[in-house]
Amino acid sequence: FAVRGPSPRAAPASWRGSPVANGAHYPLYGTLDPAKPGELEEKGFGNVFPNYIVDVVPDGKGGYADAIQFQCLDAGGVRVFEGINFLSRDRDISPERLDA
Repeated sequence: FAVRGPSPRAAPASWRGSPVANGAHYPLYGTLDPAKPGELEEKGFGNVFPNYIVDVVPDGKGGYADAIQFQCLDAGGVRVFEGINFLSRDRDISPERLDA
Protein backbone atom coordinates (compact mmCIF):
# COMPACT_ATOMS: atom_id res chain seq x y z
CA PHE A 1 0.00 0.00 0.00
CA ALA A 2 1.08 3.60 -0.20
CA VAL A 3 0.69 6.84 1.66
CA ARG A 4 -0.40 9.94 -0.14
CA GLY A 5 0.40 12.95 1.94
CA PRO A 6 -1.97 15.70 3.01
CA SER A 7 -2.19 18.99 1.21
CA PRO A 8 -2.33 22.36 3.00
CA ARG A 9 -5.76 23.08 1.52
CA ALA A 10 -7.38 19.71 2.35
CA ALA A 11 -5.74 19.20 5.76
CA PRO A 12 -4.28 22.47 7.04
CA ALA A 13 -3.71 21.12 10.56
CA SER A 14 -1.70 18.06 9.55
CA TRP A 15 0.34 18.84 6.45
CA ARG A 16 3.12 20.93 7.96
CA GLY A 17 6.20 18.81 8.62
CA SER A 18 4.74 15.69 7.07
CA PRO A 19 7.37 13.57 5.26
CA VAL A 20 4.78 13.15 2.52
CA ALA A 21 3.46 16.72 2.49
CA ASN A 22 1.74 18.33 -0.44
CA GLY A 23 0.35 15.10 -1.82
CA ALA A 24 3.67 13.28 -2.20
CA HIS A 25 3.26 9.55 -2.75
CA TYR A 26 5.36 7.20 -0.62
CA PRO A 27 5.11 3.41 -0.84
CA LEU A 28 4.98 1.32 2.32
CA TYR A 29 5.49 -2.43 2.29
CA GLY A 30 4.35 -4.95 4.87
CA THR A 31 5.33 -8.54 5.62
CA LEU A 32 3.28 -11.02 7.64
CA ASP A 33 5.08 -13.77 9.54
CA PRO A 34 2.74 -16.66 10.48
CA ALA A 35 4.88 -17.24 13.59
CA LYS A 36 3.96 -13.74 14.83
CA PRO A 37 0.16 -13.41 14.62
CA GLY A 38 -1.05 -9.83 14.94
CA GLU A 39 2.27 -8.31 13.86
CA LEU A 40 2.93 -6.67 10.51
CA GLU A 41 6.51 -5.73 9.71
CA GLU A 42 6.05 -2.47 7.85
CA LYS A 43 8.82 -0.97 5.74
CA GLY A 44 8.75 2.68 4.82
CA PHE A 45 10.50 6.00 5.26
CA GLY A 46 13.81 4.14 5.37
CA ASN A 47 12.88 2.09 8.46
CA VAL A 48 11.24 -1.17 9.50
CA PHE A 49 8.39 -0.71 11.96
CA PRO A 50 7.01 -3.63 13.96
CA ASN A 51 3.32 -2.84 13.58
CA TYR A 52 1.02 -4.55 16.10
CA ILE A 53 -2.67 -4.93 15.35
CA VAL A 54 -4.34 -3.99 18.63
CA ASP A 55 -8.03 -4.18 17.66
CA VAL A 56 -10.23 -4.69 14.63
CA VAL A 57 -13.91 -4.12 13.90
CA PRO A 58 -15.19 -6.94 11.67
CA ASP A 59 -17.14 -5.90 8.59
CA GLY A 60 -19.42 -8.97 8.61
CA LYS A 61 -17.91 -10.25 5.35
CA GLY A 62 -14.75 -11.86 6.71
CA GLY A 63 -12.69 -8.68 6.59
CA TYR A 64 -12.46 -5.62 8.77
CA ALA A 65 -14.06 -2.19 8.74
CA ASP A 66 -11.62 -0.50 11.13
CA ALA A 67 -8.33 -1.35 12.82
CA ILE A 68 -6.07 0.16 15.43
CA GLN A 69 -2.33 -0.45 15.17
CA PHE A 70 0.57 0.37 17.47
CA GLN A 71 4.08 0.96 16.18
CA CYS A 72 7.27 1.26 18.16
CA LEU A 73 10.79 1.65 16.78
CA ASP A 74 13.96 1.21 18.82
CA ALA A 75 17.47 2.10 17.69
CA GLY A 76 20.52 1.38 19.81
CA GLY A 77 18.34 0.52 22.80
CA VAL A 78 16.50 3.85 22.66
CA ARG A 79 12.87 4.24 21.60
CA VAL A 80 12.90 6.71 18.72
CA PHE A 81 9.34 6.42 17.46
CA GLU A 82 5.90 5.47 18.75
CA GLY A 83 2.75 5.69 16.73
CA ILE A 84 -0.90 4.74 16.94
CA ASN A 85 -2.76 4.35 13.67
CA PHE A 86 -6.50 4.26 13.22
CA LEU A 87 -7.39 2.73 9.87
CA SER A 88 -10.84 2.71 8.35
CA ARG A 89 -12.20 1.55 5.02
CA ASP A 90 -14.70 4.41 5.18
CA ARG A 91 -13.74 7.94 4.25
CA ASP A 92 -16.31 9.55 6.56
CA ILE A 93 -17.11 8.23 10.05
CA SER A 94 -20.08 9.50 12.04
CA PRO A 95 -19.60 10.69 15.63
CA GLU A 96 -21.95 7.91 16.75
CA ARG A 97 -19.74 5.26 15.19
CA LEU A 98 -16.63 6.75 16.79
CA ASP A 99 -18.38 6.60 20.17
CA ALA A 100 -19.21 2.89 19.77
